[in-house]
Amino acid sequence: MKSYTFIIALVFAWISASANAEVLKVSALTTGEEIRIEFSSRGCFHDTKYFYVLRGGSERVLDVSEAKATWNAEKKKLVDLGVVKIGTVSLTGEDTNGLDSLFTFYRMKNPGVCTTTDHIKVEYVRAGTIIGKEEFIDSSCATSSIQLMKEDESYRKRVGERNWSILQHVITFDDLTARIQKDGPQKADTLKPNSNL
Repeated sequence: MKSYTFIIALVFAWISASANAEVLKVSALTTGEEIRIEFSSRGCFHDTKYFYVLRGGSERVLDVSEAKATWNAEKKKLVDLGVVKIGTVSLTGEDTNGLDSLFTFYRMKNPGVCTTTDHIKVEYVRAGTIIGKEEFIDSSCATSSIQLMKEDESYRKRVGERNWSILQHVITFDDLTARIQKDGPQKADTLKPNSNL
């Protein structure tokens, strides 16, 4: 009987914690607030992992890092090279609203089966304390095809009006990473992997 009481108490604690979890909007991030994202994608011909940190304040910024690995022919395996910083970019109002639309798109359930699986872990942080978490897994290829869908209106019928109205405003992390690379990436620093994600 005691074990049932303990299990019920755990379930109520989990429900209570979930109900109190906060979700921050990129466009409303203030000083001391962060959104940390671990984005991994695996398919037939790729296996990538990126880390994004959105910071609030008078200027909202995005830090981008990538987990690097290289093939060691002698050992016949991938060797982890750690996390390499790609750079930082300041965000405009259009960027922050577009990222909010991206998170809305992540929260939608897209039907379909694809050989690519995108896994997105998100932590919402205030004053160094995690105040909420979300996790998205997409095996429909919708996440990895956002740019194609935005550029080709023939996809409008495939994704439906509801998704299309959101997609038109989406700014992706790839868009912002490309801007960093175009404007000149900062000196690459090797970082330790983020153990919080």
